[in-house]
Amino acid sequence: TSWQAITQGRVGSFLDIAFADADIGVAAFGPRDITAEKALRTVDGGLTWDAVDPQIKRPEHAELSSSGVGLLIGSNEVSRSNNFGASWVDISPPDANAALRGGAIFDDVTFVVCGDNASVWRTIDAGATWQDAGFDASNDRYEDVARFPGTATAVMVGEDNSYRSTDAGATWTVINLRALAVACPSADVAVAVGDDILRSSDGGQSFEIVAVPGEQLLAVAFAEGLHGVAAGVKGLVMETLDGGLTWSEVDRVTSLTLESAAFRGSEGTAAGGRHGVVLIGTP
Repeated sequence: TSWQAITQGRVGSFLDIAFADADIGVAAFGPRDITAEKALRTVDGGLTWDAVDPQIKRPEHAELSSSGVGLLIGSNEVSRSNNFGASWVDISPPDANAALRGGAIFDDVTFVVCGDNASVWRTIDAGATWQDAGFDASNDRYEDVARFPGTATAVMVGEDNSYRSTDAGATWTVINLRALAVACPSADVAVAVGDDILRSSDGGQSFEIVAVPGEQLLAVAFAEGLHGVAAGVKGLVMETLDGGLTWSEVDRVTSLTLESAAFRGSEGTAAGGRHGVVLIGTP
């Protein structure tokens, strides 16, 4: 993959990026000025971005499915799009009182979001109602959720504890894993990142370290199959072509921390980070 850094001329950070296909993507944007843009959308594969109204105050995480359903998650709020991120509606859990940081789309109406103070919320009606699936008496902070493609199984990761669900987020069991982000390229394989790169080949039941990067990794993404990328501190990008078994560092094109990673369709890649920088990868 060949990488190109594109500076957007914006004050702030691409906190998370998600693509529906090779062209259409959305981003949660973290500006220093609270009145500035907070969500962006691209229709040219990430080369240019336009502001959209997220209908929530501080989005930090973005999801966008190939069917056009999107989520923006942040603070204690959630917004949903049904038109590939062109417009958004607030569907926040009414009783959420802790910061929400990650989430996953299981289908067009089933979503799970997670965050601080062991917060886990689930909806099966596109956000009309929410069920509290969290864990009482816990100060855990959950960073990310990923679903194994074509299944009801998911992994939720955090720096303290991580969990696995086999019923689309209705119930969870603890697993031995600490990580900041997770992605699932197939029905059996998951890759989690943080200080290490860890891989599961048994549907998230167990993980083993497969690589130790030179810097902390903050994001990971896969096309369905073997190709994956992970991004992190000081512009580090690592790439795998064998489903996460082995990883190699990509020549750095920025020294800025990269906080998000995504695939643009089945081949193109993207990573976003601080000071409005976006890395576009082409095969």
